Amino acid sequence: MEFNGKTAIVTGAASGMGLIFSENFAKLGGNVLMCDVNSNTLKTEVAKINSLGNGIAAGFLCDVRDYSAVCAARDMAVEKFGSIDILTNFAGGTAVRMLNVDGKLEFPDIPIDVYDWGIDVNLKGQFYFAHACMKQMREQKSGLIINIGSITGKEGDGRGMDYPTAKSGVMFGLTKSLAQYGAKYNVRCVCVSP
Repeated sequence: MEFNGKTAIVTGAASGMGLIFSENFAKLGGNVLMCDVNSNTLKTEVAKINSLGNGIAAGFLCDVRDYSAVCAARDMAVEKFGSIDILTNFAGGTAVRMLNVDGKLEFPDIPIDVYDWGIDVNLKGQFYFAHACMKQMREQKSGLIINIGSITGKEGDGRGMDYPTAKSGVMFGLTKSLAQYGAKYNVRCVCVSP
């Protein structure tokens, strides 16, 4: 499969699944705008991908909780590459793990700002990127949005409740709603749920 001339925006692109997607998309000839909050790692990974000489990678320092930064990422992708063909929303993680919350604390004892962070990153981050990129995809009359769900969105988690709450919203609300709206503009939306 080749993606020559196609452009993907990838969140959480400096590590994990976001990095693997970015590496493979560029390896197959695509252009990728790699968005992440980790500046040093992002620069390193962008340089590695570009050293292979296939597709082009560009890095964009972006906190998915900041809608103005999300819109700036969208604009950079369009200015640099001319389109947004794919959006992949990989940024995320369980807040209690990501923010190193003491394992002895139970749900009511964990500060609410921990859960706010988790919902903002895991639900609003995907919502923000979809909202911003749908403007470009609607204009192009094409595109694919790939959201990331989780089995915990179905099963729950008795401590890290932000994560299943957000993932359930992505899986059953956001993805289906985006697919319904995007259909008339040839924009598809799917959710990958490990």
